[in-house]
Amino acid sequence: MTEETRARVLEAVHELNYRPNPVAQGLALQSTRTLALIIERFDNIYPALIVGGAEAEARDQGYHVLVQQLSDLSVDELLRLSARTDGVIMSGATSNEELLQALAEQGTPTVLLGKLLPEIRADGVVADNYGGAYAAVEHLIEHGYQRIAHITGPDNSRHAEARLRAYQDALQAHDMPLRDEYIAKGAYSHESGYEVMSGLLDLPEPPDAVFCADDLIALGAMMAAEAYGRQVPGELAIVGFDGLETGAYVSPPLTTVFQPMEQIGRVAVQTLLWRIANPNEEPRETVLPTELLLRRSCGCPASAHTAAISGAAA
Repeated sequence: MTEETRARVLEAVHELNYRPNPVAQGLALQSTRTLALIIERFDNIYPALIVGGAEAEARDQGYHVLVQQLSDLSVDELLRLSARTDGVIMSGATSNEELLQALAEQGTPTVLLGKLLPEIRADGVVADNYGGAYAAVEHLIEHGYQRIAHITGPDNSRHAEARLRAYQDALQAHDMPLRDEYIAKGAYSHESGYEVMSGLLDLPEPPDAVFCADDLIALGAMMAAEAYGRQVPGELAIVGFDGLETGAYVSPPLTTVFQPMEQIGRVAVQTLLWRIANPNEEPRETVLPTELLLRRSCGCPASAHTAAISGAAA
């Protein structure tokens, strides 16, 4: 963080004269019994699953959850929100140092839904993105595919970064070439999957398999394959990531890496409550396991639909 950004944060904290978070200061009797859950955006099913898990766990623990969209928050608004709650869970915040530093300066117990940041004092809860992606790509290699492409997630996503790194590492571990034209930048949407997959199919030597950074991309890629008259999996294998229930009901059913979105929400609440009770402990990160759900889009037979391979450790 630059000195200019740090100065802006400190100015917001001090000039607005917010009270410190009562629980972070050990004043347990002033607890609001409310937790803030800040979600990056509400444009797909994933946030709903996280929110559902968080709300269920909070309810079990006698807490309420206040949900807010990240893009709607300025530093001032975040500080007002955190001052009315006992702690904050943030999704997609690792790209916004200013907001995270504001919470740190205020002393707010904070849990990130993602990897820890060394410069920010916060705990982390994340699925094993690397291990799940590695297992998916290795499975395609074991099927015998030779031209495996990857449609990535957005540049500012640490989850997408881990999945890309796993794709590259898996190919290198099996002495397979890394071809720049087979790494195509995408976004977490059906439209992106369709558009980027179309570009890959237009290549002089198109891929025979594609690992997609999420299921929405994969479903869009399957639509593009159909539009191009390519059979999945006969001429093109497609694997996704996330384990959306929808993937089991498309034709062919989508092979995908399942990450436990509801469990992420539950563990995030558990971690935040632990942090509130243990304000002086060192930050900790919880990595939840992923599973490769084998279905027909990768070339597996119908009998493999119930099989699952645990993601390898990062």
